[in-house]
Amino acid sequence: MTASAYAYITGKIRVLEKSILNSTDIERMVDAPDVKTSFKVLNDTDYGDNLQGLEPHQYRQALRSDYNQLHKLLVRNVPDQKLLQLIYLERDYLNLKAFFKAKLSGQEISLDEGVNQTSNDQVITSQTIYPVEQLKKFVNEDGANDLPVEISEVITRAKTELSSETPPTKIDNFFTKAYFAKITELASKIKSDYIKNFVQLRIDTANLLILTRAARLKLELSDIEELLIPEGKISRKNLLRAFPENL
Repeated sequence: MTASAYAYITGKIRVLEKSILNSTDIERMVDAPDVKTSFKVLNDTDYGDNLQGLEPHQYRQALRSDYNQLHKLLVRNVPDQKLLQLIYLERDYLNLKAFFKAKLSGQEISLDEGVNQTSNDQVITSQTIYPVEQLKKFVNEDGANDLPVEISEVITRAKTELSSETPPTKIDNFFTKAYFAKITELASKIKSDYIKNFVQLRIDTANLLILTRAARLKLELSDIEELLIPEGKISRKNLLRAFPENL
C-alpha cells in the first residue's frame, strides 16, 4: 500500500487534531463556576456538533456520537482493513472477556445498544470488528457459527481451557495474551516498522502493569512468568530481573 493512498485520511486527521480537547480547554472546564459553563467549553472543540439539545449530564451521549463519527471516517477512508482491525480489535476481546466471565459465574449479560465501555457486566455493542450478538451466542452455545476462523478458534480454545474454577485474573490473562498475539500477527502482515514498534510498546506497557500488580498482590516469580506477554521489546529475563527489588 503506497503512502499516497493515505493522503486524504492523513490530511483529514491533521485538521481534526486542531479541535481536540487540549490542556487549555481542560483548565477552562475545571475553573468554570458551574457545570453548565464547563459544558459550554466543549462547543469550541470537535465535540461541538454533537452537543445540540443535550444537557451537561448527557455528556456521554456526545462522546459516543463523536466516537461514532470517527469510526465512520476511518471505515470509509482507511485503505488497509488490517489497520482497522489493529485499531478496533481490542473491543472484541474485551467483549469476549466479559462474556466468558458472565458465563463461568452463571450471570447473564444484556446487550444495551450504544454502550462504549466494558466492565464485568457490561459490553461494547458498537464499533467492533465482529458482530457482538454472534460472539455472545457462540460463547454460550455449542454448534456451528458464522464467525471467521481467527476469532472462532480463540473462543473454542477458551471453552477448553477456562472453567468455572478459573480465577478472573487468569481469564483476563487468557484474552490479553490472545489479543496481543493477534495484533502482533497483524503488525507483521502490515509490514510497517512504525506499527511493529507500536505493538511492541503496548506489550511492554502491559507487562510493566502486570509486574506492578504482581508486586501489589505479592505473587511468586513463577506466577508472574506465566502472566507475561511475549513479543515485546523488553525480554522476559529483564522483566523478571526487575521484580521486585528494582521495579
